[in-house]
Amino acid sequence: MRDDLIFYHDAKAIEYKRVYKTADITPTVSDRAVMVCFGQLCSLYAKNQFSLAKASNCLVNSGLWANLCSIYVSRGLEVDDIYVDLENKLNKFPFYRAAA
Repeated sequence: MRDDLIFYHDAKAIEYKRVYKTADITPTVSDRAVMVCFGQLCSLYAKNQFSLAKASNCLVNSGLWANLCSIYVSRGLEVDDIYVDLENKLNKFPFYRAAA
């Protein structure tokens, strides 16, 4: 079977070279990464028994706030919905509050 194969043209020599990706000059963060970080911060705020006012102040002053606002707006939500979610997440971890 192998002897029946006939090639009528010469194959061109192809040189394979691996090209490594370079880092972006302006890397962007993924929505998932921002939301995971938001959840982790909320967990820490609840563990340290932050009030809603203190937690929201810390969140606004974190480097996460601008990305979080853009994600919420892109999903058709208001910036006030971030505060609602923050309050819900702080109340989601009542076992942290009972420990003190």
